[in-house]
Amino acid sequence: MTYLIQDWDGNVCFFGQTFKTFDDAEEFLFEKLVDDYETDREDYYIVQGIVRSANYLDPNDPRGNLKVHS
Repeated sequence: MTYLIQDWDGNVCFFGQTFKTFDDAEEFLFEKLVDDYETDREDYYIVQGIVRSANYLDPNDPRGNLKVHS
């Protein structure tokens, strides 16, 4: 199973990048949120799942074809 990162609203973040372990995803967030990790980390969730196609976001959004399928 793979892990990916969602925001507080359930949107797939970081262009659907997947991680082999929970710890890999956590390390990625730590590197991305360098300035204020403790505050910003509350806005993200690491979930298990695979990314499948979806068209529910703005068509110009690069995440427009990503949705989590557990």
